[in-house]
This record gives sequence, structure tokens and C-alpha cells, in this order.
Amino acid sequence: MSILRPHASWIGDIAKFRFEPWGPLTGRPTQASFGCGWLQTIKACAVSLIVSALIWSASPLSARAGYVPSSGFVPDAATAVAIARAVLIPIYGAKVIQGEEPLTAQRNGDIWVVKGTLPCPKGATCPGGAAELKLSAKDGRILRVIHYK
Repeated sequence: MSILRPHASWIGDIAKFRFEPWGPLTGRPTQASFGCGWLQTIKACAVSLIVSALIWSASPLSARAGYVPSSGFVPDAATAVAIARAVLIPIYGAKVIQGEEPLTAQRNGDIWVVKGTLPCPKGATCPGGAAELKLSAKDGRILRVIHYK
């Protein structure tokens, strides 16, 4: 009687397993075998990562950072709104975003919050919601995109 044990093949996709019998009667080792040289592959990857980290850390900071404006890459509301349009239109469509104009931007610390405006008469409550985007004033990263309902 043989026992079935998973055996991963490093040649193909690791998610594909084939089952092979093993045990004392088959003459095969009873330890799991994950293909030829998997330990050597892991060691080589670890050494490569360590060498890359050492080379990167030895390079001068100015070569890695480049120019960074003192006021950040998104210094004002107009820039924040322009970035928001560039991100929101491909997601929600030009017609939807144009219907929520004007987009307004407000800075809270190092984060710009850009919101769409509902086309609603003043003082009235209208159903629906508008797009909202949060981005970093320091480096321009998009932190959150949502469209309220």
C-alpha cells in the first residue's frame, strides 16, 4: 500500500501538484521532495537580494532621490484638481465627472482631498453622491478613490 504525497515541480507552475507514491516499500525517501535544487535556488535569491540591498544603500542619496520641491509635488489646489481629473475620468467617465464640476480641493496636512460637486439647487437635498480622491501633497501618490452614492 502506498501513500500519496504532493510533489511540487519547480519547472512548471508551483501551484500544480502531481502525486507520487512514496514509502518504505517503494525504495524512495520518506522526506518531502520539492524538485531539484530548491534550497540552492532560495539561497541564490537571498544572496542576490542582500547584494542588491548593499549596492543600493551604498549609492549616494542624491542619486536616488532626484529633485523634490520644498512644497511637495502637489503644491496647490489647481494641481490637485488637475491630477484628480486625470485619475477620475478614466475610472468614471468624462460625462460623469463633468457633471460633478466644479471639483474642489482642500488640503488637510499633507493630504489633498478633491471632491466633486452635486448639481443640486442651494439648500436642497439631492439623491446621489460625488467622486472623492485623496492624494499626497508631498509626492502625488493617490491614496483613495471613491464615488459616493
